[in-house]
Amino acid sequence: MFKRVVPILLIILWLIVIFNFSSQEDKGWELKSRYIISNTHENYDDTGKVVDGHALNTFISKEINIVLYFVLCLLVLNALYVGGFRGRDLFIRAFIICFFYAVMDKINRGFIVNKGGKLSDIFIDSIGIALGIALAFIVERAYNIMKKGY
Repeated sequence: MFKRVVPILLIILWLIVIFNFSSQEDKGWELKSRYIISNTHENYDDTGKVVDGHALNTFISKEINIVLYFVLCLLVLNALYVGGFRGRDLFIRAFIICFFYAVMDKINRGFIVNKGGKLSDIFIDSIGIALGIALAFIVERAYNIMKKGY
């Protein structure tokens, strides 16, 4: 029983992390981006002058979303695997679960000041989900090949 509960608890914990990131106003990200830009100015004179704060803010937030949903997908895949799912069922179910949460997350963003859930954000989250599924697929294939002794 403990073996099945821990993966689910990890998913719940990670969903809270995603919710926390999504609930932050964009102003917080802009302040973090400005800190990075000012640090770049101090340490790399010429390089820092060409960095656009808004572009950096957008880039950082999109990259973080990809990583958040990549990890979520791996956690969901693990929980489903422990639950007995294999092969195509495993990957399809993991994608549906993670995609559903991405949509719900964007709906939640609609209620936050200075934020909104865009369709393009769901696409960005889907990139992280797809990367997680691709990694799991590669690992599964490699494991099956090694098991057969090829």
